[in-house]
Amino acid sequence: MSMTQIVIATLMLFLGSTALSATGFGIGMVAMPGLLFVLEPQTAVVVLNTVALAIEAWIVIQARKDIPYKDVLPVVAAGALGVPIAVYILTFTDPSVMRVGISILVLLFAALAPVNFQRDFRYSRIAGVVTGFIVGIVLPAFGVGGPLVTLYLLTRNWDKRSVRAAMAFYLFVLDVFGVTGYALAGLYTVERLTLIALMIVPMLAGLALGAVLLRRMSERVFRRVIVAIIISSSISVLVGELTGL
Repeated sequence: MSMTQIVIATLMLFLGSTALSATGFGIGMVAMPGLLFVLEPQTAVVVLNTVALAIEAWIVIQARKDIPYKDVLPVVAAGALGVPIAVYILTFTDPSVMRVGISILVLLFAALAPVNFQRDFRYSRIAGVVTGFIVGIVLPAFGVGGPLVTLYLLTRNWDKRSVRAAMAFYLFVLDVFGVTGYALAGLYTVERLTLIALMIVPMLAGLALGAVLLRRMSERVFRRVIVAIIISSSISVLVGELTGL
């Protein structure tokens, strides 16, 4: 890798780590568009999800009392069931077409996010399980898709700390299985491990900045930031994929 590639990857991981630390998700949605300019997709996904695992572990430990385990465990279990499919897809499939579909779907959900449909939707465990399973397939395979679960969690009317903690817990379990699958599939090369090691500093910086932002954000701003991340990054991924076809 050239120095320019490393600098861009470092910047993208810093921004993504900040988003993940502040909101409990978003590292892929924020960092992936930029990473795809300098890394081939398989490397970008493996590096990003491995770096994310460390941040998610820290959030889960720090916010463990805020995790609504009873409500989120079925979603987590469904996501874990999808991971083996994700590893197979990442190993053998071109992700370009799938990412276009995911971006369109995410934008669709983001458009519904401001609508007050919590009363009818928030108690649907089936919707949560289905969403968790779908994201369990697409996120470890393509590095995007987490907002689908986040948007579902927002319908539960939890405060920002519970949403952040629940999302981090979901992603942490997903990435534990994902990283294990990457290792079993032989996806960790020397170059990728070296790049992961280089990302420790921007990861820690993003983790610290995100914690500061979380303390300063109100509930209203928190939800607006989440929707803004989802919409802007989804458009970026979609435009990048369409212009590359």
